[in-house]
Amino acid sequence: MAGIVLLAAAIGGIAYAMTRDGGEGGTEAGAVCDITTVEAQTQQHVPPGDIDLEEFEYNTYPPSSGPHNPQPALYGEYQSPVPTDRYLHSQEHGGITIQYGAEVPEDVVQRLVNWFRSDPRGLILAPLADEPEAEDLQDKIVLTAWVAEREVEDDPRSEITKQEGKLAVCDTFDEGAFDDFRDDHIARGPELFALDDLMPGQG
Repeated sequence: MAGIVLLAAAIGGIAYAMTRDGGEGGTEAGAVCDITTVEAQTQQHVPPGDIDLEEFEYNTYPPSSGPHNPQPALYGEYQSPVPTDRYLHSQEHGGITIQYGAEVPEDVVQRLVNWFRSDPRGLILAPLADEPEAEDLQDKIVLTAWVAEREVEDDPRSEITKQEGKLAVCDTFDEGAFDDFRDDHIARGPELFALDDLMPGQG
């Protein structure tokens, strides 16, 4: 795949916890997370039952953009998986979804939960769905975001020049790496909301 960049430094024992994005279609590898950037898919709102979204071919797993339910998921902490079509709508508003596999150690999950609770605005935290596509991710933590670039940054009326899906597949929790992903991508969705509008209990 084009745009693959490996960032590591053996001299001095330096390792980057997470690399910055490498551009459209690119994958980057870091000490903790592999980050993939893809062209965003359609923003179509699909009422339940109109089209079988399970048949749609999303370009990342878990999906980071694409057709979704008109009803967003509420930002917050969940004890069971959140349906893809619901969390994608929340990402369209600028949210980030964090999902963890069943084999992630309990102490790592607790560190992740503590990080989430320190500033949960715009975040959805949930277990990863138990489905065939997730088989190889059961010991991983995955973060997804849907971001847009505009001619005038932070102006929701400004024309969108580019949309991308962001996926980070992480071997474990690392505070700095997760801070970087959140800070780079939160409140940058194609439907632009201020971060303080993405409070827990909202969608």
